[in-house]
Amino acid sequence: MPRIPGLPALLVVALATAGAGPCDDAGGAPVCTVERNVVLTRTDHWPVPQDVPPLSNDLLLLTNTGEDTISMVRASDMTELFRAPVGLFPMQLEGPHHLVVDPAGRYLYVPLSNDIPGAGGGPHGSHGNGSTPGFLLRIDAATMSLVDSIPVDRSPGDIVLNRAGTRAYISHYDLKRITDALSRGEGPERMRANVAVVDTTTMTRLALLPTCAGPHGMAFNADETRLYVACALSDELAALDLTVDPPTVTRIPVGTQAAVPPNAVFEPYSISTHPTDGTLWVSCLRSRDLRILDPQTMTWSQGPTFDASPMFGVFTPAGHFLVPIRESGSVALVNATTRALQRPVLRLEPQNCQNAHGLELSADGQTAWMVCEGDQRGPGSVITLIPDLLAVATVTPVGIFPDSIRRVVLP
Repeated sequence: MPRIPGLPALLVVALATAGAGPCDDAGGAPVCTVERNVVLTRTDHWPVPQDVPPLSNDLLLLTNTGEDTISMVRASDMTELFRAPVGLFPMQLEGPHHLVVDPAGRYLYVPLSNDIPGAGGGPHGSHGNGSTPGFLLRIDAATMSLVDSIPVDRSPGDIVLNRAGTRAYISHYDLKRITDALSRGEGPERMRANVAVVDTTTMTRLALLPTCAGPHGMAFNADETRLYVACALSDELAALDLTVDPPTVTRIPVGTQAAVPPNAVFEPYSISTHPTDGTLWVSCLRSRDLRILDPQTMTWSQGPTFDASPMFGVFTPAGHFLVPIRESGSVALVNATTRALQRPVLRLEPQNCQNAHGLELSADGQTAWMVCEGDQRGPGSVITLIPDLLAVATVTPVGIFPDSIRRVVLP
């Protein structure tokens, strides 16, 4: 059995008494004697370094949003080697949401969503309704211990890292901003949530860029001069021009015009860039289809429509787009040239996959791993797929409410 460490106690309280009790209020203002204050550390709950398996190109990393952990899974045999706690305060759930690995393999960057209060079914029960700012964590990949953290904004969503590893961009799926603006009778411009720009070498937040309503999934163009953001509640893509500082924002309607939040028709949620032609493949939750933008001609075309919401997909070397279909626990293979289904949609049994979320691809493109959230109260799963056959190889249980999956790529 792999060793999965627990969370040691963090909070230490010791009160010494004076007189009749800790606070003597006889005659005048109470006098309280405390020999030892509350001690709250940010290191005691992290793993012991020698217990952590070394990073390798055979490792998959998953954020378990419902239990504030990261699973380390060996891809060759799908064994979970280690499960590391993440967060700032172990006595409360903070909802780690997506992750990236720096190109040198030194650090992981993990946003904490902090949108847990009042959630009926895990953190995403209130996804986007966090009332306090989230944080970006920098975690030492060799020890899985916290190195640094900085506040960003409410309800962090997706995170991407440039190829140099020097800039992180964090979207904020801030639905509370929309409801607050509506309650005040304010217009769409007041509903635009931010994309944070972070210098990862100094862990400094460089900018908070008002982008659009409900920004979530993000993708670079080929030369990283633009970052495209899916704007779920305004039916737009936001294009950030990264050649200027701070980046400027241009908004591109997904339909004939932008929606007035929260009345989205398409609800674009995630986005992938085609590796050769640069087209942007956008998964839309409400219209349940794929919308494809040619950024050169600024024209849209439509891919397949599904029985549920398409999520975070990947392109395979064989020229296909592999995409999870969330509520039906399915996966689809789309011909990236004809934009039609290559094979019938593969529906997985509920005991194997509930709420399909995201995908990762092996270096040779012969294997894919799909993360399934589960019922958001118990363990989720990772499905090992043979992409171009659309066949299941293995099913592996992981932590509570897994949300994202990343393959380690070392130089």
